[in-house]
Amino acid sequence: MTPLVERVLGDPRLYDRVQKTFGLDRLRARVAPVLAELEPGTLLDVGAGTANFYPVVPPTLAYTALDVDERKLEGLRAKYPEVPTILASGTGIPVENDAFDHALCVDVSHHLRDDELDPFLAELARVTRRTLVFVDALKLARLPSRLLWTLDRGSHPRPLEPLRAALERQFELRRVETFTIQHAYVLAVGAPR
Repeated sequence: MTPLVERVLGDPRLYDRVQKTFGLDRLRARVAPVLAELEPGTLLDVGAGTANFYPVVPPTLAYTALDVDERKLEGLRAKYPEVPTILASGTGIPVENDAFDHALCVDVSHHLRDDELDPFLAELARVTRRTLVFVDALKLARLPSRLLWTLDRGSHPRPLEPLRAALERQFELRRVETFTIQHAYVLAVGAPR
């Protein structure tokens, strides 16, 4: 990634604008009904960035944001000072087992190398009592997908089946669907094994 792209996408305000340009509102619209189905409780947003999904979290869920990037969390706190934040990697979440009822993970796994994916999902399963809502863009051979991946900061996109297999090692999946908003996406919902 070029230093200019890194600087632009590292700035929380510019990051939010780029997300909106590439379909954030449509992605929120896909995730919101799934979150609305969750039983009341606590929700950890792993890889929350600037909390772009906080506006669609129902009031029955106590929201906490986790991200590895302090700049993103600063942007989050500027927008939503009431939101608790955790500065940490999803591969080492500094909370007790079963600390949260639910976890939300949107567009994180494509930032992880293959040797990081299973430990990451195991960590999500460790801290989640009931439900994981997982969304990520998929690697496809079609031209628009390849072009979008050249712009994305994540350099480890995966096809559906290997990603689904990794999820199923840690979660009993109740729902798996794919859809397209610029990228092709998978949305999976499951309970920790």
